[in-house]
Amino acid sequence: MDDLLNDSLSAVRRYLNQLDSQVQTSWNQLVTAVDQITSRIVFKQLSKTQIVLQSNPSGGELYSLIINGSNLSIAFMTGRIDSARLYRGGSFSNGTLTGGTLLGQISFSTNQIVLTTGGYTLTLSGSLPNTVADLETVFDAPETLPLSAIRLSQGNNELFRASLAGDGRQLVLSFPTLDRQFNLTTQAVAASLLSTVVGQLLTDGYSGGDAILTQIQVSTPSNNQELVNRSNLQVKLADILTGFDAPLLDLATVDDNGPSSSDHITSQTSGLTISGSGGRIKAPLWLFDDQNGNGVMDTGEELTTTMLASSSWRSDIALTIGTHSIRSRQSDDNGVIQTTSDPLTIVVTTAEAMGIRYRLNNAPAITGRSVVGSSKSDTVTLMSSGTPLTVVAIEKIVGSSAVDAIRLDLAASVTTSGVETVLGSTGTDSLTLLSAGQVAVSDVESVTGTSTATDRVVLLTAGHLATKAIETVLGSSGSDTLTLMAASKLLVTGVEKIIGSSASDTITLSSSQETIVFTLNNRSNDTLNNFGTNDLLVFKDMQVGQFAYLGSAAFSGSRRSEARMVTAKNQLQIDLDGNKTVDMQLTLPKVVRLSEANFSWSDSNKRSSVALGRVLSTMATIDHSSDPFSVHSTIELLQNNSIPSAPVLLTLP
Repeated sequence: MDDLLNDSLSAVRRYLNQLDSQVQTSWNQLVTAVDQITSRIVFKQLSKTQIVLQSNPSGGELYSLIINGSNLSIAFMTGRIDSARLYRGGSFSNGTLTGGTLLGQISFSTNQIVLTTGGYTLTLSGSLPNTVADLETVFDAPETLPLSAIRLSQGNNELFRASLAGDGRQLVLSFPTLDRQFNLTTQAVAASLLSTVVGQLLTDGYSGGDAILTQIQVSTPSNNQELVNRSNLQVKLADILTGFDAPLLDLATVDDNGPSSSDHITSQTSGLTISGSGGRIKAPLWLFDDQNGNGVMDTGEELTTTMLASSSWRSDIALTIGTHSIRSRQSDDNGVIQTTSDPLTIVVTTAEAMGIRYRLNNAPAITGRSVVGSSKSDTVTLMSSGTPLTVVAIEKIVGSSAVDAIRLDLAASVTTSGVETVLGSTGTDSLTLLSAGQVAVSDVESVTGTSTATDRVVLLTAGHLATKAIETVLGSSGSDTLTLMAASKLLVTGVEKIIGSSASDTITLSSSQETIVFTLNNRSNDTLNNFGTNDLLVFKDMQVGQFAYLGSAAFSGSRRSEARMVTAKNQLQIDLDGNKTVDMQLTLPKVVRLSEANFSWSDSNKRSSVALGRVLSTMATIDHSSDPFSVHSTIELLQNNSIPSAPVLLTLP
């Protein structure tokens, strides 16, 4: 009977996972559109029966939200909504949107909300509100609505439905396509039963599902036959809907020493580390060698047992020469839910049969693909270029006369000479250059150059890099951040944010729209060559009062942060606390006309979108004194992605 139950549950989970990926793709488009609108709103039309909200795209996608209803009031977040439609693209003229792609629409009726997107229709039933103030909840947190039933369909085909029964202690799940119905009974009334289903379907991130099931019944509606009836249980609803996913198994790279580091061919027979991602935390997990391929841990197949402390785990096993099919197995406390992982095929052979990978305790010359170091200090000399050499526990690498590349398999501190490309690990990697030249890096956290020569670093992928004794940095095509670990004289191209050292730095900018960040710990007298009108100076945690740029005028002593330009000396002087004293001084050799747009007193790279209700709540003091519901004017409420700190008074003519 348990096998039949687990077969039914597995089929349902696969079905729900398939629906999740499809429905969530469409739902995420709606959430993205709402985020775009709420981060920068333009009101196109206000009336008692229709409100049109649009994003101000600044060159990006235009999104429109059209709300229809009666007695609508944005100011007081009141009025009944009949429907809402969300569009991408198109144009708005004379109260009409033309063109554009309909992303989704919602209709409200008595105790029901019907949402249609991507060909799917989700019907929510219950004691549901339908005012302007509640529209945000529908988009941002549908799982918090007081629901009594939900239904998902595609066209005329019902995909599944869920409803509450038995005084709120029973959840009925019906899957017509699978010909399965589940009656799940809880030990107490649990308001989160349907919330868990909706959250799992739309967001896949809802943390509900802690309701304890005491009985599970499974039947086939087509012939009204009961398949399973288990009582006296203690099973979590989340385990029923999502299971505790069977882990994804892998052989640790350091042990995967075959022709490549991912072919699961090894010459080791003991101390083989199996890593897993997933599984039921605080529960035992068995690893077994499924020799007969039946997916069941038979007598003699068990390899080891481990108690999972987290969803990422490791366990060591021993294998003999030959081919092995490694699986994991777990069950819940009642033995009701069982999961068995997909097999991981490992081939154990001899090192002589492979002749590819090396274990070092000296300093040989290498022409192979992978090298694992010893517990001592190892040096590798590359004899030829080609596929990047993967290294583990190697302290020094000497390049060949050709173009060389290395890949760090584990977090490391490596010294290189004559190596052109270094690909970092998922950990924290540091690189020290022994010879001058250019090195291209990806996923490397810090680079230290030579002290007497000129060094150049090229970022292959976006990231945060710290440098010392480097003369040139070329950014990637993404968003890069550069931190100087020591006083530097640096040429920078294509790096979006630069954080100076605590000493005096000279930075030459060779591209526009750079951001230079200063903190209380690094506000020395720096030099910024080629600083232009599109570049930005960011001062973190230093502002006093309302900042003012004074041009060439003297400091006012008004107890506020001020900046002034001494043109004769090409010096930008900054008074942080408004006492007429120069607290910071920057040299800008290139004469440039500055404005307050070149100054920011927070991290400009941190933009936060705001929820619709929060944006609209700032409109509570709108003056509606002159027929406000017949206005067809455009009002930009928000500028530069910021919300006013005080209520905004907008008078509509």
